[in-house]
Amino acid sequence: MRNRLDRSCHGLDFGFSNDPAAVLKQYFDKSSNKLYVFDEIYQRGLTDKKLAQLTNQMIGFEEVICDSSEPKSIKHLNNNNLNARGAKKGPGSIETRYRWYSGIDIVLDSKCVNIKRELQTHQWKKDKDGNSLKVPEDKNNHAIDASMYGLSDYWNLEQQSWYTQDYV
Repeated sequence: MRNRLDRSCHGLDFGFSNDPAAVLKQYFDKSSNKLYVFDEIYQRGLTDKKLAQLTNQMIGFEEVICDSSEPKSIKHLNNNNLNARGAKKGPGSIETRYRWYSGIDIVLDSKCVNIKRELQTHQWKKDKDGNSLKVPEDKNNHAIDASMYGLSDYWNLEQQSWYTQDYV
């Protein structure tokens, strides 16, 4: 099946003490709009060295797209035989990536229990009356964020057209 998929789109969200580091081994089939998630790392307390080691064991030298807010950690990954780069983010990118992500089909391997749990429990922020807002909560979303970083090349392609249609 892998030869049918567009390309790997592995993602990494950094964490340490309060939040887990999350890495997803995933492939996207653009023709069917399906994301296949095959494996995950989801752990608190990982040093950069241990995170690099575990990520390398899982994906080898295939590219992993990371949260770009930690350039020092990305540099460490690259210095430890990983092909890592930061996701492109900008104004409105959180809403854009969640909107794009909600429109794809996601197929999870049974061992990917953390992203499954997050997809089942993640919520949108609510106003004072309990109505859902168009802004995702920033909790219970570490594997989701890792997944979206891995897909950033896809949702970034559509970001400009969404701004034009919905935000102007």
